[in-house]
Amino acid sequence: RFKNPPHGPTAREKKKTVAAAGEGSAPGKGWASTEPGVVEVAPPWDWAHFAWDAQSTLLKLIPPLSSQLLALAPMVDVQRIKQQGSSGNMSPISYVAMMVSGATWWLYGTLTQQTTIWLSSLLTLILGGYYLSVLARYSSTSPRLYMLAGLAVTCSVVGGALMLPVADAVELTGEVGALITVIWMIAPLESVAVVIRERSSAPIPAAFACASLFSNSSWTLYGFYVAKDAYLWAPNLVGALAALIQVMLLMVFGLPKA
Repeated sequence: RFKNPPHGPTAREKKKTVAAAGEGSAPGKGWASTEPGVVEVAPPWDWAHFAWDAQSTLLKLIPPLSSQLLALAPMVDVQRIKQQGSSGNMSPISYVAMMVSGATWWLYGTLTQQTTIWLSSLLTLILGGYYLSVLARYSSTSPRLYMLAGLAVTCSVVGGALMLPVADAVELTGEVGALITVIWMIAPLESVAVVIRERSSAPIPAAFACASLFSNSSWTLYGFYVAKDAYLWAPNLVGALAALIQVMLLMVFGLPKA
């Protein structure tokens, strides 16, 4: 009588639904419906989507952990400096760049609301300042000029970001952060010529080189596949290549003796 029954499907139609759901499906593979006697067949499992979700989750967890490892790696050299009472000819550029990089990426992660970035940058900022203070205490030549330069860059970036619109502030911090990261990562390469000439890997910070390779590689994957942010993957790709060169030199000439 009615083309569209006003009170829902009839009992005969419900039986047809149950029969259709039971055809071609194994027992126990259906989903219980809110209506008695009606079974809905579960959709096929999307293994590709599940695998990508797991991969994406790992890429969000590994980079922050690798950043903590990278921030802690120079502790070996700092403890050696404190025991010997001298920093020798160690350049403060790497530690200045570390501190400025931590501050810049913390601000970038805060502006873009990416917890993975700003949370992992806090320890880098704090430890970079600590390493620099130790170096200043035990260095024969005062690195005060480098410290003032790093402080000036940090204040300029923070002050500029506060005065700019959010979009422009993100662009500013991203560009400065990428540049400082590259400087931080390639700073140890200044000793490559000495390593090759003396055929000794002693000038290479082994712990930092290995941690840098792991951290920069993970951030490159995160920036390319998850965040899709060139400000992240491009400088970290450069850092990964620089760390790979140092690790290869360690493999060729062996680990430095204690």
